[in-house]
Amino acid sequence: MRQYDNVKAFPLSIVLAIAATLAHAEDEAKKPIIAIVAGTILTVSGDPITDGVILIEDGKIRAVGQGLEIPAGAKELRFPEGTVIPGLVAAYSTLAEGGADPLESLSPDVQAIDGFDFFARRDSVLAGGVTAAYISPGKRRLLSGQGSVVRLAGGDAANRILRATVGIQVNLGEAPESPPSLFEPPLPPSPTDPIRPAERQLPSTRLGSFFLLRKALREAEEDSPLAAVRDGKAPLFVRCQAARDIRRVLELAQEYDARIVIQGGAEAIRLAEMIAEAGSGAAIESPYWPGARPPEYTQPDPESVRADPATAAVLAKAGVPIALIPPADAELPDLLVLAARAHAAGLTSAQALHAITLGPAKILGVEDRIGSIEAGKDADLVILSGGPFETRSLPQVVIAGGDVVYKSKPRARRLIKFGGKGWTAIKAGRILTVSHGEIRNGTILMEGGKIRAVGEQVPIPDGAKVIDLPDSVVVPGFIDLQSRLGLPGEEAVWLPPASPLAGPAGGQIKASAAIVPDDPGFDAALAVGITTVVVIPGGSGTIGGQAVALKCGGADLESRIIADPAGIRFNLASGASPATPWTIRSLLKKVKEYGEKRDAPRKKDDDKAKEVKEDETLEPLRGLLKGEIPAFVRVVRPSEILAALEVFVDEFDVRLVFIGAEGSHVLTEEIRKRGVSVAVGPVTLQRVDGEWISLPLRLAESGVPLAFQSEAATGSWALPLSATYSVRHGLDEATALRALTLGPARMAGIDSRVGSIEVGKDADLVVFSADPMDLRARVQKVFLDGELVHED
Repeated sequence: MRQYDNVKAFPLSIVLAIAATLAHAEDEAKKPIIAIVAGTILTVSGDPITDGVILIEDGKIRAVGQGLEIPAGAKELRFPEGTVIPGLVAAYSTLAEGGADPLESLSPDVQAIDGFDFFARRDSVLAGGVTAAYISPGKRRLLSGQGSVVRLAGGDAANRILRATVGIQVNLGEAPESPPSLFEPPLPPSPTDPIRPAERQLPSTRLGSFFLLRKALREAEEDSPLAAVRDGKAPLFVRCQAARDIRRVLELAQEYDARIVIQGGAEAIRLAEMIAEAGSGAAIESPYWPGARPPEYTQPDPESVRADPATAAVLAKAGVPIALIPPADAELPDLLVLAARAHAAGLTSAQALHAITLGPAKILGVEDRIGSIEAGKDADLVILSGGPFETRSLPQVVIAGGDVVYKSKPRARRLIKFGGKGWTAIKAGRILTVSHGEIRNGTILMEGGKIRAVGEQVPIPDGAKVIDLPDSVVVPGFIDLQSRLGLPGEEAVWLPPASPLAGPAGGQIKASAAIVPDDPGFDAALAVGITTVVVIPGGSGTIGGQAVALKCGGADLESRIIADPAGIRFNLASGASPATPWTIRSLLKKVKEYGEKRDAPRKKDDDKAKEVKEDETLEPLRGLLKGEIPAFVRVVRPSEILAALEVFVDEFDVRLVFIGAEGSHVLTEEIRKRGVSVAVGPVTLQRVDGEWISLPLRLAESGVPLAFQSEAATGSWALPLSATYSVRHGLDEATALRALTLGPARMAGIDSRVGSIEVGKDADLVVFSADPMDLRARVQKVFLDGELVHED
């Protein structure tokens, strides 16, 4: 039984009665005053406070400032290096939905609070610093009911309801246009009241949606929730993405003087001025899915549009009140990460923090209780280990309603170390070569598309173009080890034929033959620092085909290709037969025998000896056994990993790169001993035996060579976030950068040209405003073969 169904059995009145009893019992044992002493307090509503004190009593902030006297007997929490911020506020969630929506298309009387489980544990969300959230009554009906604002933990249930009802929730898109038919059989049926067929509901089109909304607002009775919206007394929360829908919503609001809050707003950037003039707020959905696989990878929506990361900044500049929301509830714990990315895309740090604290509180009408650190407000606080948008800064303590609801556990950290047409000179504050450490205040000299010199003291030829970037960081261009960029069709359509052959003929399929050079995804990849991709054909067959390594820009496709083939893809997952390893063993044995015959020297006096003819199905596979190219093998379960190790490495000594390998965390030693590499992503966090583990961290700590992959076309632009997100969860910065550069270059056998900043290599460089693993870092410039191809 779902939690939602359990909650429906307990009306709100009963929950509040129980809460009042528990609250009375708590009052009997008076709680001590809590004094938080911290190095920095970011109040959001005022100036930052250094070496400040916050006094908490009865769940409220009693005082905040410098040099406050701490009362005798107070419980002190000291964080001399920490930063205190208000509890984060999620301006949208479906935490009350439980997978259930009202049946009717128009359900204004449904209240989200009735579907919220006050007793559910939300540890992961609290660990991310989120203490309060707007809860939607549903997302699959046109008008799903009344939203609510609740505190996610701390105190009694009555005190956790910040607003039982706040406006009306409207949803636009495909789902609301396909409501279920209504079937209400009479009890009992009779000749005068027979069983009738199910009644089909509207809307079925977008225009029909707006027709129903207008009709519902016009005909709403004076004491109804819809009348309050119509008269501007309560907001109308509208979840929509397309510009045409946003425009129609704003026009509708003008007709009825309604207050609008746009939720989602993927194309809101196109209507920033119109939204501002209408006085509407906007809860902007982040385009990022930290550590997760976006739906576009497997289920492309024909109506979906990817939000511009700069949307929040553009709307804020236009004067629109904004909040930031995650793309799904699973990303609620990473609200700080999403705000940091919005900061990197143009919001100031103050605006980004405001957009996840006081901004949503104002939009939801609860700014009198939460959203900032002020005397008299609820004690919802987050104590961070560092600044709010530093990559490694995580919540140490979370307080909600004056109660400590989360404390972090110490995390051991191991540092992974590694050894070692004209002239253009880039002078930078920091150069991260990857292969030879860091150079401070150094120079990179480029000519003819190559790196000619790099170091602290590099002579610059007369007439050379000098680019002086004293505050910037230069790194090698990033490499996506498994990409679909340039392949035709939707995200899920990888390469014709749709099902590569299960036999050796599958090795004849060449990704390079299907590349569309002007795919706009290449430009999006360059904008985030990806200069090289290894395009690996997909499919569920045993042999997927030949991969190609190519640059994300260039005069023509031929000049962009670095290696073709760059490897051959095999599949031991995705429903592969248990006999697949034996099929591959037989195939490689056949390739070995064929190669030996082809390479065997012919005797001069043997006139009868015949040259072995070339076999088109086996010839492409010979490079595997010669060590010239790797085998990219898709695996998931440990059994598949062991079978691949035995066949490819133990028997045939093939260079092996696992792609995916979600189950590799239990076999890291076996993988390391055989010198096998692993490409991970976009999912990097896994829940194992009730504990979250970072697969990149587990592999790196075991000494397994690591790379990141997007496994996507339009989603390739999110690749760098996989690395940064892994750093947030314990991976060393140097390891993460290596896994985006030299690591994948070596796995694909293209490290002689790309992957590090070294003399003689291609001048593929990315200039960042800060350390590339800093969530706030912006890509300022991208050089491809020495040419500037992107500039912020």
